[in-house]
Formats: sequence, C-alpha cells, structure tokens
Amino acid sequence: MNNKMSAAPSPQTLSKIAIAMGAYVLLVIWPCFDALRLFIAEDNRAFSLHHLAVAVGSALAVTIFSQRVMLSLCRPPVDKAAHFAEGEVR
Repeated sequence: MNNKMSAAPSPQTLSKIAIAMGAYVLLVIWPCFDALRLFIAEDNRAFSLHHLAVAVGSALAVTIFSQRVMLSLCRPPVDKAAHFAEGEVR
C-alpha cells in the first residue's frame, strides 16, 4: 500500500471545481427551492427576477469563497530551511 500523498491539484483545476459549485447553486438549488415555494407555499413570486438576482449573487459568492478556500488549503508546504542563509539564527 502506497501512503504517499498525491500532488496538489493545479489552480486551474480548483477554479473549474469552484465554477461547478457555483453552477450547482444556480442550476439545481435555486430552481428546486423556488419550485417548492411555488407548489407547496403557493407563492406567486416564485421564479421572480429578484429571486434570480439573489441566486446569481449567491452562486457568485459560493464560487469566489470556495476557490479562495481551496487555494489556501492546497498550497504546497514551505521549506523553511531554504529561506535562511547559512549562519543565520533560526
């Protein structure tokens, strides 16, 4: 069994994942939520432009937040020894 960790994903891969998460919010969660409002609560305001604007804003926020968090968690470890010159006190 190999216990070595695989290489961290590239920033481009993490961007694609973040965009997919935002698209999921916009294309799956928002329509399901508004469909529930329409059919269960009989809310005539379901699928309004206001709700669409909130969904787009939420999807954008999820995309930016998830990309920033994934990038911060996937940074390669820093070799602290390489940052000190010989003879420097650590």
